[in-house]
Amino acid sequence: MQFRALVFKPNERGQVVSIRDRDLHRILGGFPSLTVDKHDLGKVSVFINSHADKTYKEYNRGYFGTFVVIGEHSKSAHKSLDTREVNMIKRKLDLVTNFDSDNIKLKNYFTSIRLRYKEYFYRDYNIGLTNYEVVEYILGLKEEDYTFDYNLITEDIGNDKEQLDLFLKQVGLIKAREMWHEIVKDKTSNEAEKARRTFQVV
Repeated sequence: MQFRALVFKPNERGQVVSIRDRDLHRILGGFPSLTVDKHDLGKVSVFINSHADKTYKEYNRGYFGTFVVIGEHSKSAHKSLDTREVNMIKRKLDLVTNFDSDNIKLKNYFTSIRLRYKEYFYRDYNIGLTNYEVVEYILGLKEEDYTFDYNLITEDIGNDKEQLDLFLKQVGLIKAREMWHEIVKDKTSNEAEKARRTFQVV
């Protein structure tokens, strides 16, 4: 059974295609894997090459290599994207660039450096992050929230990939700590709400 989908290749606008399940492997260049929707696209499914990060595929709007957007996935079949969904998704993604940021200097730096995929694991918090996730964290910060002078540090590091890796790992620790505190806060809040409901007088 065919379904209508959008294919997003690196540095290209989304292409509307009519495909079958078996076509996903060819389009993605490897085994298709359902992943998270990083762009708040609604009731859709996003498929990537499950080994694209390990094979150093080009970074592409939050994913590695080509990705495919399909209507909401179910166990029985894929759902076609309708015209409204196609137009909405293309409006959102066609002009998205890698490492989007108001800080043009940092954006240009990380765009030109062409990082190779790497994973960091922070045992104290039981949280893993990729170097690309750390870069997106840095670029998402407002200057008043900077822990470091990122412009000056990246200028000093230049093209030294080893030093950049050490720096990103250090910044990743800050991100992991923030994530851990959010998890603890949510857990505490949920437990408090549960206790409130348990002892609520009706």
